[in-house]
Amino acid sequence: MTRADDSARPFTPSRRGVLRTAAWSAPAITLAAATPAFAGSGNGSGQVAFTSSLFWRPEGAEIPSGQELYWGLIPAGSVLWVTQLTNSGTTAVPNVQLNLAVPADATTNKEFTVLDVSPKVAVTPAVFATTQRPASGQAIVTLPQLPAGAPHVVTTAIRPPDSVRKGSATSWSLTITPPGAASTVSVPITTYAQFLASAT
Repeated sequence: MTRADDSARPFTPSRRGVLRTAAWSAPAITLAAATPAFAGSGNGSGQVAFTSSLFWRPEGAEIPSGQELYWGLIPAGSVLWVTQLTNSGTTAVPNVQLNLAVPADATTNKEFTVLDVSPKVAVTPAVFATTQRPASGQAIVTLPQLPAGAPHVVTTAIRPPDSVRKGSATSWSLTITPPGAASTVSVPITTYAQFLASAT
């Protein structure tokens, strides 16, 4: 087969990529539709309001029937971070930063991954790009532009520090920074069932 033959063939996404995107779409829609009420909330600049929740990835019997494939794509022991941002102004707000103060410890693997932004907007790090948190521990997500109008939901999976155990009463501080203002709230880590119950 020649290089010309290769270029004539249509691009076929990898099986893993297709499965990951398709399988995550349903829980992403569920999480985006579930306004996280069991959370910290605030109003950063008077124009950007937010709510944010943290919950442990469900495991075993905690996983609702039919969602096994979805949650199987996210590493066991992960903490899910769901933040809804609403820009009540008439123009986009630039450089909205979400800074979650994940505790710093000796954990080597400090991965976090943005799983979805709904409705779609640009985000840093990019969706599905696994990123290492700095030594200080924070997970930082930035929206270069937060459009006015409809709420935007950012869903992120975080590998927690080894010192944080499932079931412990833990809260992490979240700072939302639109230009010229910042708002910090404490967000407790709950179970998936508590998150869903609080969001109905």
